[in-house]
Amino acid sequence: MIAAVALIASNVAIASAATPHGFYGVTPQTKLTRADFREMGRGNVGTLRYEVSWADLDPAPATEAELFTARAYNWWAFDPLVYLAAERGIRILPTIYGTPHWVATLQDCWSNCHKLGPNTIGAYITFSRFMTAAAKRYGKDGEFWDLHPELTARPIRIWQIWNEQNSSDYWKPGPNVTDYANLVIAGGEAVHAVDPGARVILGGMIGEPAQEGKKTVSGWDFLRDLYANPRAREAFDGIAVHPYGASIASVRGTLGRWRKELKDARALGDPIYVTEIGWASGGGKHPLNRGVRGQAQMIDKALTFFTAKRKRFNIANVDIYAWRDAAPGADQCQWCAKSGMLRYERRRPKPAWRAFTSFTKRR
Repeated sequence: MIAAVALIASNVAIASAATPHGFYGVTPQTKLTRADFREMGRGNVGTLRYEVSWADLDPAPATEAELFTARAYNWWAFDPLVYLAAERGIRILPTIYGTPHWVATLQDCWSNCHKLGPNTIGAYITFSRFMTAAAKRYGKDGEFWDLHPELTARPIRIWQIWNEQNSSDYWKPGPNVTDYANLVIAGGEAVHAVDPGARVILGGMIGEPAQEGKKTVSGWDFLRDLYANPRAREAFDGIAVHPYGASIASVRGTLGRWRKELKDARALGDPIYVTEIGWASGGGKHPLNRGVRGQAQMIDKALTFFTAKRKRFNIANVDIYAWRDAAPGADQCQWCAKSGMLRYERRRPKPAWRAFTSFTKRR
């Protein structure tokens, strides 16, 4: 029996060792500091999936003439994160999200427009110019790396466009496949023009509608309609999913629905990025609240499953939500506040962090 157990452990270690460095990642829900990156480095985190605010980086044009011309962007808001990640050997997977207020006014939105789904030609042109500039700064042979020769260059070669666009939580007033496809076309074609070898992936999609009062299209229906758009299909290179579930059986079943759409679209060669999956260690009653030990057990089961199926299902990356608990009193979803693998106070690790690093440190 001891020999058998040792053999199983050895096989798991070999499977994990074969994974690329960026396979295991994290998604934060708090602002990051140098201390966070130091801890990520110790834990051998491969990927940091990070929300890059288009709204924060793209300032309003000073004049109407600048609307369709190259402008200065607020790179100072993102440069430090890229620098700190590169210092620790961490790949950043940016999620470009958030409509600038001045762009939203083109759609007659004047307040609380951050989550407004862009749907005008002006918005698409502006987004295209922004993505072109971002790829030139942080991508292959990007100017950021020229500015910092002291760093080992880790250019951003994977760009994610939006987040959970099949839900009104992030695409207001409600999900619209045509409008989102146009945004993907604008951003994807811009990035590929700068760096043909870069990958542009879809925003992470949720599965079935689960919350009352919200407009949601199931992730597989949304994906089917995207693949039906030939130009959009050419503009992206992979899909992203958020297969949250109370059990691994649920996660497996949800993933299977997306794989069916890939098969039907003859697109099984397109990689799958699991850019969010996680469970909470505490908080109110919720299917994703599994307690301290249960959170660790679910992360272990999930990473075991995704590691084992990495090649068969063409899974490129798995990012655990969340890196760290939310600050006390933060406005978060019902279960999110305690979803971190580290506690908010002094970043004390939970059993979930030990479960996660048992995979990252085998590589």
